[in-house]
Amino acid sequence: MGANANSFIIAVTDGYGVDGVAVANADVTGAITSITVTSNGSGYIETPALTWTSTPSPTTNAVITYQGETAKGVRITGEQKARYITRRVVLADGFDASDIKVYFSACRPPGTNIEAYVKVLASGDTEGFTDKPWQRLILKSTQANQYAKNTKTFHEYEYRSSANAISYTSQGTTYNKFHTFAVKLVLRSESTSRVPRVRSLRAIALDS
Repeated sequence: MGANANSFIIAVTDGYGVDGVAVANADVTGAITSITVTSNGSGYIETPALTWTSTPSPTTNAVITYQGETAKGVRITGEQKARYITRRVVLADGFDASDIKVYFSACRPPGTNIEAYVKVLASGDTEGFTDKPWQRLILKSTQANQYAKNTKTFHEYEYRSSANAISYTSQGTTYNKFHTFAVKLVLRSESTSRVPRVRSLRAIALDS
């Protein structure tokens, strides 16, 4: 890929979006001296995996981190420009949920999409809520091609967890129920002249 013997290429390899490429330049000892992003990539709706793809490969266990839409932490992460994050919702005492569904009305023109995510915290988890990753929800399959015919057309959309259950692992413990949650919507478009609009956002926490 045009790299010399002292360079490495880092590529995003994932099922989402277009790969981005970064070149890590090394000196004669193999120590990395600089990293240059040569291609930003696009369309990441989750946190993509990153892999060294050129030779020579690094001789140490180099760690590459990309802060995508599902990354944990307090910062706004991901490449998208438009997102909405709700406040934290704390469920009533004595009630813990195992799943969630998100509903809203939206005007979604062709060439646009809306991604939905949820962040949860279990009652017995001592780690902070902001340290939790986002989990992507899946649009109901029958609504995938439901686009607006004009700027006044709104359709109802439903997003759910892929396994009809929400779980996560924290500090070696797997939690299958949660007591606190927040929802994030990410608005995507192929053109700035066509943007999706959302109203009447609702989230329903469920216990199986």
